[in-house]
Amino acid sequence: MKNGLSFKHKVIIVFALQLILTSNTFAQKNATIPWTINTELYSEEVKDTFLISVALPESYDETREYPVVYITDARFGFGTAVEISRANVIDGTTSPAIIVGIGYPGDQNFGRIMQIRSRDFSTVSDPQVPGGWPAWAAEIEWGGADAFLKFIDKELIPYVEDNYQVNNDRTYMGWSGGGIFGTYLMFNRPDLFNNYLLVSSPYEWFHNGIAFEYEDNYAGNNDTLDLNVILAVGTGDSESTIESNRRMSKILRDRNYEGLNVNFKIFENKKHYAVWPTAIIHGLPKILDSDMN
Repeated sequence: MKNGLSFKHKVIIVFALQLILTSNTFAQKNATIPWTINTELYSEEVKDTFLISVALPESYDETREYPVVYITDARFGFGTAVEISRANVIDGTTSPAIIVGIGYPGDQNFGRIMQIRSRDFSTVSDPQVPGGWPAWAAEIEWGGADAFLKFIDKELIPYVEDNYQVNNDRTYMGWSGGGIFGTYLMFNRPDLFNNYLLVSSPYEWFHNGIAFEYEDNYAGNNDTLDLNVILAVGTGDSESTIESNRRMSKILRDRNYEGLNVNFKIFENKKHYAVWPTAIIHGLPKILDSDMN
């Protein structure tokens, strides 16, 4: 037997060294969702940059048009929305759709995201913040909902329509403060979206129940609201949130708006955060089912 390592042993050592040298590179790569395009879109209305994620159907075809689902709080629900939509397409129970996630670039730290989203979802610039909120709440720049609405209307929707094959069927999905903002959209720009999934909206305490004022002001001048709306909450959420969602659902039904279809769903054993993906799994196929062709 000759001195030194055999060729086989040398190959094994080289391969092991390559794994060691490249392992850090592998570890630093973020997971991606197939057929999804991420774009940083600067808003002149908000004076800030948004991370826009556009998930296309696997069978995306330039010769046809697709409904679009816009989802706020992309950090918490975009992946769920994309995969539940695609799974139902494979099953043949819904038509394909384009899913647009509205998120924020940079550090995805929970506190930072909560600060920015609170800015975008709130219509009051100096609210009374409930006691017990974390320290990051003190740094929120409240009152940006109108600018955020203009961003969606004047910048985001045109961007999507200019770059992708879409039809006029638009869905808005929002959770917690995003549900409050969705309610603001419904009663201030009811022409922007056809369908709404509003989940765990803290109607009672958010800006002292201001969402009920949105509805009351709208009802004073309108008797038509041609929308499909799903309100959802979990039994593990606060009693205030549960009952205020029930109250909003009842008000919408009692108004008897022409064209309005309202559903209210309570999910057992789900708290404020976990109810969001659960509601997406339940609600999105119901919304997209109307687009079967």
